This record gives sequence, structure tokens and C-alpha cells, in this order.
Amino acid sequence: MAEDEHFVDKHRSELIKRVSDIEPILNELLHRNVIQQESYDKIKTLPTAEEKMRELISGPLKSSGVRGKDVFYEILIENEPLLIQDLKKMDAEVETMSTKKRICETLNDLSAEELEKFKSLIELETGFPLFSRKQLEVTKTQDLVELMVETYSRQYLELTKHVLKLMNRTDLVQRLIDTSTGTKEKHRPSLIQRVEMLESVIELLLEALKDLSEAELKKFKSTLRPFYQLEHSSSKSMQWKAKYIPFDLLDKADMQGTVCLMVQYCGQQSVDVTKESLKKMKRTDLVQRLSDSSSRPKRQLQR
Repeated sequence: MAEDEHFVDKHRSELIKRVSDIEPILNELLHRNVIQQESYDKIKTLPTAEEKMRELISGPLKSSGVRGKDVFYEILIENEPLLIQDLKKMDAEVETMSTKKRICETLNDLSAEELEKFKSLIELETGFPLFSRKQLEVTKTQDLVELMVETYSRQYLELTKHVLKLMNRTDLVQRLIDTSTGTKEKHRPSLIQRVEMLESVIELLLEALKDLSEAELKKFKSTLRPFYQLEHSSSKSMQWKAKYIPFDLLDKADMQGTVCLMVQYCGQQSVDVTKESLKKMKRTDLVQRLSDSSSRPKRQLQR
């Protein structure tokens, strides 16, 4: 399994077997233009959830590229949180095993004398729990690594690099860095772009809604309720998306909390949801303000 595989590709078999309620996922994929109506209708006719998932992943999702898989992943987080958590746990366990293997291979390049120095420096390092004297007598690098994982948990990799730096074995430090970064860096730009996009949407909505009175804010939140009730709609209108907002939270939220909830549950579609709500309130002035603000090249609001 390649390290740079997308989460959806990496866990294709598990997703096909374990996603049971696929209808809301299909609805949202259609709504966000990841799949088209023809594919949507074809998948809906299949008899089982497993067949539907297999057709979805091998068909329209495959052709939609990284963006489509990213959207699908976001929808899975909302609809299958326990499954995603379990798959991430599996990833973490695999990553830990891989990291331990890399450290073992690295420490195997130390001479017996250097390995003793490595263990002594670990014992001398402040800020980390100390090995017992008996534990420090271990001679196999594999046992040493297992002991470090047990003692220092997630800090064991950083501790290893730190001690190797103290030993002036920067070649081994670099090896660990080269093998532990790689593909993670490739995904970071898209993540940063998404965070910036969501921050921009929040700023945009707060600016547009800042003049609403307390009574108007209450009315604004009430206009979102019809969106919430269209649970099984396959409509592409903005009303469908807001069904995910939990109104027990929304009713108690202030202006900033309301905007954050909308962005959390509606994403970039929050802008269109807000426009629809303001139109219902006959606040066309704020609709225009929102349109004018969103047209500025302040930050890119679309992927």
C-alpha cells in the first residue's frame, strides 16, 4: 500500500463493506456536484449498500479525482464518524509500526559503543522519564525501541532524533526526517487552502450580518429550519444542506456562534444558505453586501 494513497483509496475495501446508510452520502455528493444525476440514479437502483458503495468508489468517485475524494471524505466524517475514527486508529497503528521499524534500522547503524552512549544520553536527558538501570541493559535495538515507545509514547521519535543530534549523527537524523515526512507534506497545501477558505467564509458572513439586531438574528436562525427538514431531498437547492445543523446548538448561539455552526455544517455553501435566508427576511441590502464582498479577491473562496 503506497504511503501517498488517498484515505478513500487506502480504505476502499473497508468502506465498501462497512458503510451501510449510503443515501444521505449520495444526496450530498449530488448536491456538491461530485456525482451527476445519471450516476446518482444508477447507483440508487442497486440492491445492496455494498454494491452501491462499490459502484460509487470505482465509478464517479474515481473519475472525480482528489477533489471528489476530499469531498467524499468530509461527508463520511459527518455521516460515519465512528467508522472514520476506527480507520484512523488502524492507520495510526500501522504508522507506529512503520516508525518503530525505521528507528530500529537507524539504530542498527550505531556501533556497540555508540548504542551505549545513546542509552546513556537518554537517561541524562531532562524532561523525559528515566529508564530503570535494568531496562537500560537491553542490547537489542528492537527491544530498546519497544521500551522507548512504552515509556515515552508519542515522543519517542523526537527523542531519538534529539539524542542522535547530541551524538553528532546528523546523517541518521536526516534519514529519519526523510522517511517520516515525504507524502504528508504533499497533502499539507490543500489542507491549508481549505482552512484559509473556511476562515474567509466566516469573516465574510460576520461582516455581512454584523448589523442584524438581536431580533433579526433570531429570525435569521428561524429561516434555517425549513432547510433542516429536507432530509431526503435530492434537490440541488441550498435548502437541502442546512439539514445537518443541530438546532439545539443554533438556538443558543450568538452571531459568531451561528456563523461558525453554519460553516462547520454547510462549508462553503454557507454563503448561499445565508443569501437565501436574508431574501426570506427581505434584507436584500445584506444580500447585496454579501455578493459585493464575496466578489473581492480577498481570499480564494473556491477550490
